[in-house]
Amino acid sequence: MVRHFLLTLYDHLGRAVLYNLLWAVTVMPWIAVGSAVTWGAASISGMLGYSFLGSLGFLAAAGLILFSPPTMFVVAATHDWAHGGQAGLREAWVLTRRLAWRTQAGGLLMTTVITLLLGNALFYQSWAGWLGLALSGTMLWLAVAATLMALLLFPVLVDNPDVSMHQALRQCVFLVLGNVRHAAVLGLAAGLCLIVGIASGAGLVLGAVSAMALVTNLGLTAIMQRHGGRPLERDPRSLRDLLRPWQT
Repeated sequence: MVRHFLLTLYDHLGRAVLYNLLWAVTVMPWIAVGSAVTWGAASISGMLGYSFLGSLGFLAAAGLILFSPPTMFVVAATHDWAHGGQAGLREAWVLTRRLAWRTQAGGLLMTTVITLLLGNALFYQSWAGWLGLALSGTMLWLAVAATLMALLLFPVLVDNPDVSMHQALRQCVFLVLGNVRHAAVLGLAAGLCLIVGIASGAGLVLGAVSAMALVTNLGLTAIMQRHGGRPLERDPRSLRDLLRPWQT
């Protein structure tokens, strides 16, 4: 899967950078809203004396930015890459417009759920004894599961645009619960793309979101393949072709 991801990203590197730049420009309104959420959470944290509220506000802002229609556009644009397709800007834009309201509603819902679960986990840590530890751990694991669901939500909607939000969320629940190991690998891979992009600075603008979108599309395809879905076509090339393409 890693080889398939690297070769696919290499084949579409120019488009990946273009889509990521478009994402960086169009996501500005959500960044503005996220900044307001962060500022509001920090203010409330100072008034109430709960220091963790500031961190929750930052995480909520990140969720609002990441799970937004501009990200759906990148997911839609990279969807066909997993199967050797070449969907263009127009097709991705049309699909994004069609799914815009479901995308925003789903992103807002998942961000709210993840933030509340993390808030509960941090709150229960203040309880002394095993009960607080058990409740905190339970909330944390539920937050991880909700995050994996959120990562699968956009690819599920793109893969079947006619599905309702309720059906898409239900499918995500079953996919995560029935494929825990594969979903966890998907989450780690998507997180690694964002971490590398943030650590490199320009990478977040030039390719991290496109790489993450491709990871989620490939991850959904790999999971659905286990349940009779369309299989991934094996690429005959090796990773050596990335380093020495003149020898192929």
